[in-house]
This record gives sequence, C-alpha cells and structure tokens, in this order.
Amino acid sequence: QDASEPSDIIWENRHFTPTDRRKKECCVTLIMILMLSVSFVLIFIFSNISARALAKYPIIADCNKLLGSQNEEVMEKGAILEYRTNSALEAKGLFVSYSKGYLQCFCNSRQTAGDEPDASYEYNGENYEVCLDYFDSQFTTLLLTNGIMVTIIVINTILKTAIIELVTWIGYDTHSELMTKITNGVFIGLFFNTAILLLLTNANLSDVSTTLGSFFSGTYYDYSPYWYATVGATLVSTMQLNAFMPPVYEGITNATVWLGQTRDNGWRCCRPKSERQYHTKKTQIYQYLDLYTGPDYIIHYKYSGILNVTFVTMMYGLGLPMLFP
Repeated sequence: QDASEPSDIIWENRHFTPTDRRKKECCVTLIMILMLSVSFVLIFIFSNISARALAKYPIIADCNKLLGSQNEEVMEKGAILEYRTNSALEAKGLFVSYSKGYLQCFCNSRQTAGDEPDASYEYNGENYEVCLDYFDSQFTTLLLTNGIMVTIIVINTILKTAIIELVTWIGYDTHSELMTKITNGVFIGLFFNTAILLLLTNANLSDVSTTLGSFFSGTYYDYSPYWYATVGATLVSTMQLNAFMPPVYEGITNATVWLGQTRDNGWRCCRPKSERQYHTKKTQIYQYLDLYTGPDYIIHYKYSGILNVTFVTMMYGLGLPMLFP
C-alpha cells in the first residue's frame, strides 16, 4: 500500500489503534440505528394520522364513474344519504369513511358552482350541511401530509450533522478515508430515512408473514394508484424540496459570510473594493484570512445528498416519472 501524502494525514489521530477504531465504529453504528429507529417512529406516527385523515374522505379519481354522476339530484341525494349514515356512526364513536365518493364529488361540484362550504341542502324536509366538515378537513389533511415531508427534511438535516460528528469522532488516519466514510454514512442514513422508512411505515406485510404483519400493518399491501396518489405524492414533494435546499443552504452561508465581512470593515459594503479591503477590525492575519477566505466547501455533505437523490429516483422513478427532472 502506498504511503499517504503528508497533507492528507490527520496527525492528531495517529495514536488511535485499529482496535480503538473498530470499537468506535460499533458504537457509531448502534447510535445510527437508534436515530433511524426514532425517525421510523416519528414518520410512522405522522403517516398513521395522515392516513386516518385521508381515509375519512378518500380521493376520488374519476367522479364520472359514479352511478348517476350526470344527474345533479342523484348526486345530491347520494351525498346526503352518505352523510346521514356516517354522521350517525360517528356519533357512536366509530371511525367512518366516505368511500362511495358521492359526498366528495357533490361538494367539489357545488364549490365550483359557487356554493359556500356551509351551504344547506334539503332532504325529506330537513337541511344538512353536508360539505362543511369535508372542506374543514381538507386543510388539516394538507397540513398532516406536508408534516411528513417537513419531518423527513428536518430529520435528514439532523442525521447529516450527527453522522458527520460521529464519524469524525472515530478518528481515521487520513482525510481521504474520513471523507469516504462520512459520504457513505450520510448517504445510507439519508436513503434509508427518505426511501425505505416512508415505504415501510405505509406497508402492510401481513400477507408476507404474520410476524412482519404485526410490526408493519399499514394501509397498502402493494403499489396501487392510491399509493402513488398519497405516499408517492409525499415522496415527490420531499424530493422537490430536497432539490431546492442546497441552494438555500449555500445562500444562507454566503449571506452569513458577507454579513461578517461587512461588519468587520465598518459597514463599507457599498464603497469601492480598494477602500473596503484595507479596513478591518482583525488584529491577526489568521483571523483575517479565516473571515475573508470563506468557509470550506464540504464535498462529502454535497456528494451524499446527490447520491441520495440519484438512488431514490432510480428506485421510484419508473412509477413516479416526476422524480427524473
């Protein structure tokens, strides 16, 4: 094996033995498993709450397929009867689902026609506000669905920072080996948290194994149009947000550096460079260089994010073509 370049060696880590590093690697692996387990629980809770909200008013792909969909009176009667039946069950404390779809299709058509959400509709001499709860629940459902996306992004950010610190703590000999380990570790954490956990928390594996079914008892037994409309939509939204986060982080970093430099030169940001560069509050050359050379470009941080986007796209892209652009 060729010797490493002197500039690549982390001299302060030379006293660690291979046994020391193996022990630390085991500790880091256990901590990563624990963090991913906590992530699984959080995503599982959000997914269950979101799935319950979506199950009450399922998405109806095509209202024209409903019996009598071209007759407004039939749709109104179907919506009112569905509302009466489910309201009575809900009053008894039971969970209900407007799975027939008459209420959703009727309310959407009346909203398009200009009716207010609390509009009343008569049936057998009684008035029913059949659409009020449906429209009220839409905001809650949207909030919960986006909550999963935000949760994944926040956990991914925490995972990145934690894994970088943990892998650095192991004490590898060279910068090259350290960067490689950090890139692989961060990528595994991000990919598992983004692509695998979201799949597992919504999967129902009772057909595969009774034991697995007791742990993974989600809504979906297989990929289906409804899976793509709910879980797939969350995954696409998460990846779209991931695509915009690197420029945002870069912008925040550059803005922070610019603000520090501007404060250092006495807020001479609008004056010529020849005048700004000779004004500083720093008393040592190393302080000056540290401020004006800017932060290091963390290549492993960026590279692991690119790997995550690529692997998630390759895994789900055929069913979710929106991931490719």
